[in-house]
Order: sequence, then structure tokens, then C-alpha cells
Amino acid sequence: MKHNTSAALFVGAGLLLPKACTGAADLGPWIPTAVNDQGVIVGNGFSPDSETAGAVKYKNGVLTALTGLGDLGNEATGIANNETAVGSSGWPPESRHAVYWDASGMVHDLGQLISGWETYATAINNAGVIIGESIDEGMLPHAWVFDPDVGALVELQSPNTLYPLVTSINDRGDIVGCIRLRIPSPDGDVYELRAAKWDAGTNQVTPLPLPGPLPTPPNPPPCAQDINESGIIVGEAGGPVMWLPDNTVVPLPVGNHNRGTARAINDAGTIVGEACDMFSPVSCISTAAKWGLDRKFVELAPPPNLDQWPPDYEGSSSAVDINAAGVIVGRRGGIARRFE
Repeated sequence: MKHNTSAALFVGAGLLLPKACTGAADLGPWIPTAVNDQGVIVGNGFSPDSETAGAVKYKNGVLTALTGLGDLGNEATGIANNETAVGSSGWPPESRHAVYWDASGMVHDLGQLISGWETYATAINNAGVIIGESIDEGMLPHAWVFDPDVGALVELQSPNTLYPLVTSINDRGDIVGCIRLRIPSPDGDVYELRAAKWDAGTNQVTPLPLPGPLPTPPNPPPCAQDINESGIIVGEAGGPVMWLPDNTVVPLPVGNHNRGTARAINDAGTIVGEACDMFSPVSCISTAAKWGLDRKFVELAPPPNLDQWPPDYEGSSSAVDINAAGVIVGRRGGIARRFE
């Protein structure tokens, strides 16, 4: 059910897809974002039945386009076990609406939190609760929740914070993401970027602890990326980390690599993401990876060639999601990949 909002679109044609639903395989020139427990994958790219890039669904060896609200582009970011997928779709003249697709592929408009601007759905749980983000006229983010029992987008209020971003929701309704946390100071309040959790029911926000000093560029800011049903959270905070249910933060090793990110965790406690090697002061190239609750680091793909120039982007890889059966999806270069 996880997602990866930073996935890029890659162009491909003449796609030949394997029929198997298990085992490692290349799935074609598109980028996965999430997989459900039945092995159905959503992502973004070109499908054989569409001439434009956009949201796609991969099921039983077949890749199909998920049609949006119009012809202004769309993307898929998450999927539930009943095959309801979520994402966004362009809306004329230049805005976006949050949407979901039912199991048949029919698109449904969730609208906008802030009229006239951009609204994105980022994840869905198996109760049908959808979370997402809206951008206001100042290009600042606002987080929201859509509960099917309420039937409307409701802004996620977070006292003493600014600009929340939400990335994942578990079946209990716990939400994770990141915030700017207000830190009172005699010289004027400051705001720190922090990973965060919103508790189910109350939506009370809890900043998650850091394993050390606040990361500085080129390290990405702290952010929680996923939460399982046991309440274990994974993400990044100066490197890949997991937060235990008591909020203890545990750094995850990256072998001989420079840094990394933990992107998803299943209920068995297997974590997936990537390690990263710096090839310039501000850029790195990634290798798909996984960790167990024992924190053992395992590469899922051969590391890219760090000696060549330009950088070996086709050799870079990332794992973005893992389901209950341990099926891991991601990409290597611009090719969708099922790692296990």
C-alpha cells in the first residue's frame, strides 16, 4: 500500500511483460510506487494500451493504463488490497484533483482541499481511508484525510507545526510523514524539519526523535515513510532509520555506502529502500536494499559503477514497497523491477 511520490516517468514502447506473479523479474519501462498483498502493483509510465504517460496498474502480467479525469496527466501513488488505487489527475486549466480508481479502473474525483490549486492523494489503507496533500497559493503544503464515512477532504490540523506532509497510513489509521516543528526561543521561534506520526482517532501529532544532530544538506530532511500494523515506523533521519512503538529511534546500517533511505515495512518487519553513494557534494546514486528487524543490511541489486562518468544511472536501483508475502517492488534504471 506504500507509495513513492518522487518517482519519475520513463518512456518505453514495445513492452513484453512476463506472466509470472512471483519471483524476481523485470516488468518493463515504467516506475512502480506501491504493491498490495495480492501482488497488484501501481505506478507511472507508459502502458501498451495508452499513447501518453500516466498512472498504470500491473496485474497477472498485464500492464494497463488508469484513465484520469481528462488529458492533463495523472499519477498513481498507492493501492489497497481491494485494488482501490489513489493518486491525482490534471484538471483544467492548470490545477490537479485527488482521485481514486476502483477495482474496475473507473476514476472517481475526490476534488480539492483548496479550490483552484493542486491536491494529491498519497496513500490509502484497507479501510478505504485516504490521505494526501494540497498546495496553496503560496506553494505551501496542507495535509488532509478522506474518510469514506465522512465523504469529504478534512485538513489534518497539527498545533505548533507548519507544512505537514503525509506519506503513509496503516489499517489502524495511524499516519506518518514530516512536519516543521516550532521550537520556542527567546530570540524568536524557529521551525525544525522532523519526522512525525499522527495517532489514529485523535490525529494528535508526535514529532519523532532524531538519532543525532539535525541532518544538513546534502542529506535529505528527516521524514517518516511508512508504518506497519505493529506501529514500527521507517524513514530517514540522517540515514535510514526505524522508530519502535515506544518512539526509540534505531539507525539502520548501509554497508560500505554513504547513506540511505528506508521506504517501506511489512508486518513481518522486513524493511526496504536504498543505500546511496555520493558522486558529487550534492548528488548520490542508489542501490536497492532491505533490512530485517535484526538490522542486517542486504543489497537487492548489484551496485552501480561508481567509476564511470557520466554516472551509471541505468545501474542505479531502489525498492519502494513490500507486501505481506515479502514481494518487493521498485526499479533499476528506468525499468520496473520485482526483486523478490
